[in-house]
Amino acid sequence: MFEGKKTIVFWIGLLVLCSASLFLYSIFWTLFFYPSLYSMSMSAAPVVVGGFFLILTGLILMKSGVKKQKSPTVF
Repeated sequence: MFEGKKTIVFWIGLLVLCSASLFLYSIFWTLFFYPSLYSMSMSAAPVVVGGFFLILTGLILMKSGVKKQKSPTVF
């Protein structure tokens, strides 16, 4: 899927993807192990949705940041 020359856009997308994934993991970890924080879990919904959009944005940046190598044509 990501074969080819990686540009700076690819690496920025990878950074966005990794940081959003880590952020969502920490939110889910907190909500799973501290379920008594009900008010926090209700206010975390917009952050979780935003995190999923950041993951999607990172994947799109990674996909658009790969330059395909031209295959030589044979005559």
